[in-house]
Amino acid sequence: MTHPVSSMFYLRSALSLAIGIGSAVTGSYLVSRIKDKQELDARLERMEQIVEKLAAFPEQADAAPSTAPKPQRTAKTAKK
Repeated sequence: MTHPVSSMFYLRSALSLAIGIGSAVTGSYLVSRIKDKQELDARLERMEQIVEKLAAFPEQADAAPSTAPKPQRTAKTAKK
């Protein structure tokens, strides 16, 4: 039979190790979430700036030529 003091020592060491690992994982997760939120905020801010620029010059946005390719006529679309 093991001595109760040595069992408590190992239990306390294992618990300390688990708490340390949990703290590291939780800290990494929180830092990752904060970084993602900052990146999202930056993208949204950039999108807002683009929309504001487009809204400031609506006549230019409407007159801009379309760069999208025109649809090709195929046998299926010709029948319709």
